[in-house]
Amino acid sequence: MKLFIFVIMTEECKKEILEYVESQGWFDNTDIIDISINFLDPSYFYQSKKGRGRSDRILHVWSSDYEKMDKYLLEFIGHILKKHNIKKMTVHGDYQSNDWTFNTIKKI
Repeated sequence: MKLFIFVIMTEECKKEILEYVESQGWFDNTDIIDISINFLDPSYFYQSKKGRGRSDRILHVWSSDYEKMDKYLLEFIGHILKKHNIKKMTVHGDYQSNDWTFNTIKKI
């Protein structure tokens, strides 16, 4: 049995996530992104400038398999979560991982 320690995301970690997502074109200062206590609102993918032209498609794909898309999102920012020792996150559900690679992210 693995022990997962719940580490609350620091402001520094949230800032790094926002900066990384913005640098990849998925967020800009006019978008609203919600990162509260280890909760990440995925709507920036389909509300951002990069996603606006395909928001219906992204939303459809996401809603057809929330778990898979949540895992892609968590893997996308996984290097930051790992750096800050975050072991548990919530998107559309609760997930945990030690290294935030797609195959190690488990829904709990």
